[in-house]
Amino acid sequence: MDVRVEGPPVERGEEVLTPAALEFVADLQTRFGAHRDALLAARAARRAEIAAARSIDVREETADVRSGDWQVPPPPGLVDRRVEITGPTDAPDGKDYRLREDGDLPTIGPRPRGWHLPERHLLVDEFRDFLTLPAYELVD
Repeated sequence: MDVRVEGPPVERGEEVLTPAALEFVADLQTRFGAHRDALLAARAARRAEIAAARSIDVREETADVRSGDWQVPPPPGLVDRRVEITGPTDAPDGKDYRLREDGDLPTIGPRPRGWHLPERHLLVDEFRDFLTLPAYELVD
């Protein structure tokens, strides 16, 4: 399988775009690319329906999900979801911003790029692919 990264290099890019990560993305494209394309087409059709109706409403076929008595369990390690703002990335006022040193380090869970967004800088077998890479590592 041919995987090619295009575009300008980014700082520390080799730490993220490792051969294993690129192989993972290529495997996702091979296994789920056609299904992803079908979902994107359905999404475009739904957007057209909404635009034509000029209103947004929930679909009747999902009523049982909304009326059900269910809950999603909290994600492990993220039960306490407070946010700590450390300040601007370039502090012009000379202040020193840093994470607290007392207690446990926070678990950082960045939001991965959505699969609905095409990635113009990654090609898998000559097709523009989506880029979803493991975005964080939990540290003991």
